[in-house]
Amino acid sequence: MGALSFGESFNSLEDAKLVNAVDGIMAAGKSMGIWLNLPAFGKNQILFKIRPFLRWLIFSAQDVKNFQNYLDVVVGMATRRIEREHSSGRDEKVQSSLDKDIFHYILHSKDPETGESLTTSELLAEARACVFAGTDTTATALACSFYYLGYNPEILAKLRGELRAIFASEEEIIYGPKLKACMYLKRVIEEVLRISNPVGGILWRETTTEYYCIGGYRLPKETDVGVPIYAIHHNSDYFPNPHEFNPDRWDDAVVGAESVTAARKAWMPFQYGSRACTGRSLALMELNLTLARIIFSHEIRIDQSRRTDVQVCIDGANPEFETKDQLAAETVGPYLQFRKVAT
Repeated sequence: MGALSFGESFNSLEDAKLVNAVDGIMAAGKSMGIWLNLPAFGKNQILFKIRPFLRWLIFSAQDVKNFQNYLDVVVGMATRRIEREHSSGRDEKVQSSLDKDIFHYILHSKDPETGESLTTSELLAEARACVFAGTDTTATALACSFYYLGYNPEILAKLRGELRAIFASEEEIIYGPKLKACMYLKRVIEEVLRISNPVGGILWRETTTEYYCIGGYRLPKETDVGVPIYAIHHNSDYFPNPHEFNPDRWDDAVVGAESVTAARKAWMPFQYGSRACTGRSLALMELNLTLARIIFSHEIRIDQSRRTDVQVCIDGANPEFETKDQLAAETVGPYLQFRKVAT
């Protein structure tokens, strides 16, 4: 995500300091989760201004330290990226060879009404959003995916069979028509994002007109409205046996087109409308590529020597991977063993 956003890798495998920065992303999620679920506080200017000090009252010293480390890393990368862009603007050769990463377009964006560019503080806020939105959520989705595949070996075997029927080698797996033709992979990902979505809470919206009508209720202007994603994804009206991990619920041939159509209307891991996740296509590409390559070339099993209490059983029959709502879900595990196999 560092290279995609700023043209510079995080080098997290070589730099031990980055481990704490990753923990800082989780700490950031806790902080934003509180403010997200108390939208009225965000509108209170006094509380908003003293928010940095409130962190010391709410979180541990280590959480605050990790969060600051995360901010330092992101601000440093964004600052260097801004400097490179300004430097390249004075040198046509450098400018023409500069990779057009995400931040390039943010730097050159202008307000359509005023024509003004983003301020430095706004640019740094965008930088933090790029890193948080593009790293933690995808990592959580991968953790959830491997949990359900590890605990459902028959589904894992079926998925591996599909991949090996379409691809001859791991190196052949790239994002393109052949990967998009892996329909069982697509259904597995859809089911993971339904049953354990990385953002399972409420993403609030505010009514903009007087007496907005929702479900027969008349709501005054500036009312905060939201639907918990986890709740609607476990509504049996749309998803029969909602706590069961079942990729076939997305297959017309198995459950019927009417059932799949009803499910898709309630499937909202990326939200809907003008405020929907702008990184949807990128996230799905990452999930498809990563899962396809690893599953194609590895055997996977649960590590019984490690913690197994990473799941909860709500309906008494179907354990789910435990995710804790804090904007992007917090998870523990799963603990798995991977073994490279000949292909």
